[in-house]
Amino acid sequence: MTALQISEAAAASGVPVSTPRYSERIGLLEPGRTSSGYRVYDNAVRDRLEFVLAIERLGVPLGRVADVLRARDKGPCSTVRRELREQLVDQVAATLRQIQELRALERRFADGFERLDALPDQATGCSFLRAPHPFTTDPPAPLGAGAGAGAGAGAGE
Repeated sequence: MTALQISEAAAASGVPVSTPRYSERIGLLEPGRTSSGYRVYDNAVRDRLEFVLAIERLGVPLGRVADVLRARDKGPCSTVRRELREQLVDQVAATLRQIQELRALERRFADGFERLDALPDQATGCSFLRAPHPFTTDPPAPLGAGAGAGAGAGAGE
């Protein structure tokens, strides 16, 4: 197959032209150049682009794709498999942490709804503002404690 220009290679891969340009800028791709300076993608570069895209689709961050590419460049598939497995294990662990954080947030929202639903129907005032904040375990800041009082409450959760 003949070498393709960047727009043709991008179209063949189903990505915008900015994708191979960015991959080149961060050192993942090294396309050839014509005598007039246009990028050209031969089979090897297009194969590398497809490999990068496949790894990205698995959820490996671009910053870590380079590690898998180095493994691919150095040795057999077993090396690539080992490196990619490490990357995926890290991604699964990060995803599980995010799920835990989201579940904790969901519990705080549920607590907030329970507090809202438990509010007495008063003609004036709202005791909810004096109750512990539904999104933190910290005690509420005293009313009138000055500007910024209570700022950042719950930020560490």
